[in-house]
Amino acid sequence: MHFFTKAAVLFLATLAIADDRCTNGPFVKDPPQAGRKVPNPACHTQWDNGEVIVGVEAWAAKWQMRAIRFKYSQMGWGEIHGNIKDHDGTHAVAEWKASEEVNIRTWNNKPDDGDPVDAVGRILITTKGRTLLDIGTDPKKTAKNENYGSNMGGGIILGARTASGVWLDYVEFNMLKSKVKSAELIDVKMSKSLEDMNKKQEGIDSMDLTTMYFINENPKNGSNMIYSQTLKQEKATEKTIETSTENEWSAEVSVTVGASVGIPLISASVETTASTGFRNTQFESEKLSEKGVKKFEWTFECDPETPLPPQRAAKCVAKTTAGDFEGSFVGTVEVELVDGSRYKYKEKGQVKTMSYLDASTSCKEIPLKDVPSGATIGKDIHNVKGGKRSIRRSRIFRE
Repeated sequence: MHFFTKAAVLFLATLAIADDRCTNGPFVKDPPQAGRKVPNPACHTQWDNGEVIVGVEAWAAKWQMRAIRFKYSQMGWGEIHGNIKDHDGTHAVAEWKASEEVNIRTWNNKPDDGDPVDAVGRILITTKGRTLLDIGTDPKKTAKNENYGSNMGGGIILGARTASGVWLDYVEFNMLKSKVKSAELIDVKMSKSLEDMNKKQEGIDSMDLTTMYFINENPKNGSNMIYSQTLKQEKATEKTIETSTENEWSAEVSVTVGASVGIPLISASVETTASTGFRNTQFESEKLSEKGVKKFEWTFECDPETPLPPQRAAKCVAKTTAGDFEGSFVGTVEVELVDGSRYKYKEKGQVKTMSYLDASTSCKEIPLKDVPSGATIGKDIHNVKGGKRSIRRSRIFRE
């Protein structure tokens, strides 16, 4: 015969207030559970933040399981629920990947003298036939039959509920109720203010694409020359969203990007500064990462009415403006399950982008002697008759 006065006092002292996250989540209706059912068992979950349980550590004694704690996919190990001071040394730890589907079987304990069930007797966790954790009381003190009817749903543990005092009175595993069909990132809020970044021009840099010289080596009384040369160049671009919980709900389903999600890319003008800056721009595909190339094309040229005089040169420069952004975000992922139901959870991560504006060009006339040794010399230049001794500012060419 057991006396529960001390246990009851400790249990009431540690009883948790009801947590809606363990009652309103996307859980199976008949979860694996064991022990003495109590009102408002403590809730242990981070499913609303995109985390799942990926580990269990438990302690057992002869008559009852004594304590348990859970490991979250991002936060790591949580606190111990129960009493680990008075156990006979039976102890077990199991960890698995967030995307691994698990199966849980539970048993009640078996008190003497016909007393009612008062604690958890045994917990068995397996994956694909492989045992991860098997811990319990003395086999003679464990109920013969397991708690049948448990529904494993999608095989992912989103949370757990416990009641504990001197021992582990009750445990329940909140399983994802169905496999995941799709997961979509539907909004992103950057931690950095784009307005502040643009005012400071943070992450924005001017970059030379090339410098080319056109030279007129004719004698002083010789012919003027005109030039026109088109060039091309490519630079790597990147748009990447790194999520903290990607692929934790299902090994086969990855998070995609919704059409409404915008990330910072460089723009020729923004409202707050009326100059170059970052502007939120939508992804062009559903993938979290887009790597490509920016194709530049420009032409260095002078007008036939303003040719290059003899013994003079034109220094032509092509430039672009690069936007290099990296920052953290908080957002929302909407998940659709195979059973048709939907739910949302909070997401955190990093955004990285590298983008460029179209090329701009400029040319200025210089003395022929100022052309540096080893300079790139333009080839598309030829003689003309007459003309003014000036250089027209080169045009800006866009793709």
